[in-house]
Amino acid sequence: MKRSILALLLFFHSVSPFLHDWACGNEHMYWTQRVAWWIAKPAGDKPYINRCCQIHDEVMVQWEKSPSVDLEKSDDEFALCLKKSKFL
Repeated sequence: MKRSILALLLFFHSVSPFLHDWACGNEHMYWTQRVAWWIAKPAGDKPYINRCCQIHDEVMVQWEKSPSVDLEKSDDEFALCLKKSKFL
């Protein structure tokens, strides 16, 4: 158990320097940004993936101001954007 906790702490600490320009993940739950960055780490087009996240985040901000924004459409567009990436 102690090793698992230590491994998680090292993991989260190891990616922190790279997150300053990373938009993927929920800013209110900071650990999700780290997990998203780590998942995308092998991707050759992380800037493209990050742009998909930025666009999706902009819609989420609009939704917070006006709940009439279509979140399902936004999520579908986000998924399509990610599918177009050259992940591997």
